[in-house]
Amino acid sequence: MTVSFVKRIALLGAALLVSALASPGLAGAQDAVLYEVSETMKVKGGKMARRVANAALVGWVNGGTPICPTVERCHIAAFASDNVNLATGKGPVNGTFAIVVQDQNLVDAPEEVVFQGSLVGKMDLSPALLLGVPYGTISGTWTARGRSKLEGTDRNGTFTGVFRLPFSYGGIPSYLMSPTSIVPVGSDERSLNTPLVRLDLQLQ
Repeated sequence: MTVSFVKRIALLGAALLVSALASPGLAGAQDAVLYEVSETMKVKGGKMARRVANAALVGWVNGGTPICPTVERCHIAAFASDNVNLATGKGPVNGTFAIVVQDQNLVDAPEEVVFQGSLVGKMDLSPALLLGVPYGTISGTWTARGRSKLEGTDRNGTFTGVFRLPFSYGGIPSYLMSPTSIVPVGSDERSLNTPLVRLDLQLQ
């Protein structure tokens, strides 16, 4: 971690704690964890430049949550688009997702769709884009319709989340988990040996 980054963390520590009272916090328990396995991004505009991106994410959802009907974790695949104003670091996001569980083949990855849904919300990447602190937040609403064995089951709710952007800490790819906690990127948090952006979600 560089000296300038340490200073930014120190200066922003109090602000982060205050903002956590009114917005998705940097730290906290999660109902789901997703990883951004691919992203395409363009910068458009002049004075009103915007960051327009499309991403594919995969991960897991805790069992017993509104969109995971099983005792064990469900898998989730999502596709999302955002349009962030580079002057503010904020903008809208929308996407679709599928919740999948294991079918009869216990060897390969889960693939039976039990929920298909959509989400709309807002992104706040100002900590990363404007302050150089490697995280951002997301919040919004989601709706889902049951498929397969859950046909006819509709669900909806809200979500909040924290994007954790990999950064180098002592030469080791790491995530900022709170103003005072940094953890190394795990071996299962990489794709083709590249550290992935991590999204921790809370579902309501």
